[in-house]
Amino acid sequence: FPYTTLFRSEKARRELEELKEPYLVRQDDPRWQFDQFNKWAARIENNTPCVVFLRVGWLRELRHNKQRICRREDIPPHGMYCGEPHPWQSVFVLIADGDDNCDPEGQILERLLKILDQRMWPNGPEEAGDEDLVYWQYPCRYQPDESGEFHTEDKQRINDHIDSHHILYTCARVRTIILPGEQQDPCAAADAFLKSGFSFMRVCLSTSCQPIVNMFDDQVTPVLNPD
Repeated sequence: FPYTTLFRSEKARRELEELKEPYLVRQDDPRWQFDQFNKWAARIENNTPCVVFLRVGWLRELRHNKQRICRREDIPPHGMYCGEPHPWQSVFVLIADGDDNCDPEGQILERLLKILDQRMWPNGPEEAGDEDLVYWQYPCRYQPDESGEFHTEDKQRINDHIDSHHILYTCARVRTIILPGEQQDPCAAADAFLKSGFSFMRVCLSTSCQPIVNMFDDQVTPVLNPD
């Protein structure tokens, strides 16, 4: 082949490699792994959906009726969403102090809805519509009995699937809400909150990969910028 043809082919090859490299990096970036997130969310174990989300409308219904959050087994069908979220649905993940407990006083529920009810701009829509979705540790997982055991192996396997992937905290499809404790000193609340290894891990992943809905709240700023 003429030298000029070889030169042009080599130049074309290099240009193609330069175009491919950013694409490959983007594919490897967990923020853009939407397909993997949908696959994780759609998993079914023995005809039971592994991943459930809470409908924001049902959470508002609980507040209106002065009811508390319940165990996964007790969530009514209209209160949960199973499987891959629709593209038009916003998905939120809650990282809160005590979010693995039953919120007996309803404080987490009240604080969460205060954020979701905020107007995105004056006279604009709320942060979340009734059909949008929230993942909350306590009601979205199966809880063990008093002895720390599960009645069926399926429940343990479902929880294992939920925990098998950090994509809930790394996919940019999801937006994060952070609620540390309500101590009077926000810095003390942030310090106590981040001493939990599980909370610390989730905050680190989410702040690196996802939008933080309430990042400018006084109680959240020390969490995102610890001393």
